[in-house]
Amino acid sequence: MMANEVLKIILELGNVLSGRVLLYESLTSKITTIEITRKEEIIKEVLQGKETFQEQFNDPFCGAAPLEVSVLEILQQEVQLVDVRNLDELPKVTSMEVTRIPLHELENRINELNPEKKIVLFCATGRRSLMAVSLLQGKNFMNCASLRGGAQELLNHQKNIVHENT
Repeated sequence: MMANEVLKIILELGNVLSGRVLLYESLTSKITTIEITRKEEIIKEVLQGKETFQEQFNDPFCGAAPLEVSVLEILQQEVQLVDVRNLDELPKVTSMEVTRIPLHELENRINELNPEKKIVLFCATGRRSLMAVSLLQGKNFMNCASLRGGAQELLNHQKNIVHENT
């Protein structure tokens, strides 16, 4: 519909819906026009919040926590690491305290998670851990993220620490 209005302006044809909204009900083919009046006080109020809006717009996460974090980010804070891989999957992460809850059991074992800590989930590729983050956010666990690079990234970091200390 907006394209039609643009064409009317460019071609100077017909009446432009300036100050009106056209509603079309496709099931009944009913057309309704709603008049809109401009209120300067509302426009001024919206424009006053422009800077705040731009700050939020520049934040790619809109104030929410990012879905993925790096190993270095988790080492700088108190987190609960949760491995959502199946119990038989390798490599095992032994260098850190890890809670092992396979993704298919997560919803039933949610009581094993510490809501006081940031929960960082990982798997082999990041696909299951992102699914786990989504599941937890649906259960109001907003302070959770997926570990970028998964189990292999944790092991690589462990190897780097060993090499630095030798």
